[in-house]
Amino acid sequence: MKVKLTISVLAKKAGIGIETIRYYQRLGLIFVPEKPEIEYRLYSENHIADLMFIRRAKSMRFSLAEIAKLLALKQNQCAEASSIAHEKLKVIEEKIADLSCLADDLKALLAHCRDNVLASCLILKKMQKIVDSVPCYGVYVKYSFYQ
Repeated sequence: MKVKLTISVLAKKAGIGIETIRYYQRLGLIFVPEKPEIEYRLYSENHIADLMFIRRAKSMRFSLAEIAKLLALKQNQCAEASSIAHEKLKVIEEKIADLSCLADDLKALLAHCRDNVLASCLILKKMQKIVDSVPCYGVYVKYSFYQ
């Protein structure tokens, strides 16, 4: 016998809010069960599984659009799901590489910090040189601090 749950019980079991469930329903991420004339809509364990899938995918930084594609692929389309996951991994690895370069550059600046005198602060001088020469703000671009 399948377990039938109200939306409030479903929300508690999945660890998310009722409005979040309704939002996911509006987006088409989860199936909306039919509402009987007299009773509440009843949800199944499959709904819990889908909501837990969504939570896990969000924690891995998949967008809701990507999650919708993955949910649609749950029916024996592993190759395309794998392709989406590989693309997400590529984006994450690029961000990690970018942050690693940023950390290396900050370490290099800190290694050359001689004193706490503002007029001779190498960190501020090099940072200003970067600001003056790099046209794209908001995106870290590898820049040599030794130029």
